[in-house]
Amino acid sequence: MDLYTNKQMILKMLNATLDEMFLAIARGGATNESCRDDRDYLWDIREKFDAADKEGFDFIEASNDLIFLFEKYRAKSINTFLPI
Repeated sequence: MDLYTNKQMILKMLNATLDEMFLAIARGGATNESCRDDRDYLWDIREKFDAADKEGFDFIEASNDLIFLFEKYRAKSINTFLPI
């Protein structure tokens, strides 16, 4: 894959992970406080990604971390049911 495709995939993964985190909080599977460290880590990834110099940015490590966090919050979101 070329660099443009890698950038687009990282952005999609980052946004999807933040969406899953929001859903987990909205459904009661996680609290805003419990997500603080992961949320800060995601913002750090975004800042490094948006930096002008991407020489130190490891796409593989970032994608592995994003997949792990996505699955973590997806499980918290899916395994929590809203009371009707």
